[in-house]
Amino acid sequence: MPGGLEARANLTLMLPVNTRVVLTSVKDDKYGGRMDAVITLADGRDLATVLVEESWAVAWNGVGKAPLPPWPRGE
Repeated sequence: MPGGLEARANLTLMLPVNTRVVLTSVKDDKYGGRMDAVITLADGRDLATVLVEESWAVAWNGVGKAPLPPWPRGE
């Protein structure tokens, strides 16, 4: 996926080793072998919301074709 490696690098910067987060609403993913969870950062922000706001991710309700984040990202 375009920007995937850059998005992973950004997440690594956001969540360095030993960063504390809170996981809630943890459940099995519909595809099996994976888990879904709400991830709350130490400062209280929701990780998914931050990634969407910063154009690293796109909100999707799971219906229809999955959208792709804009790439290259607008800075």
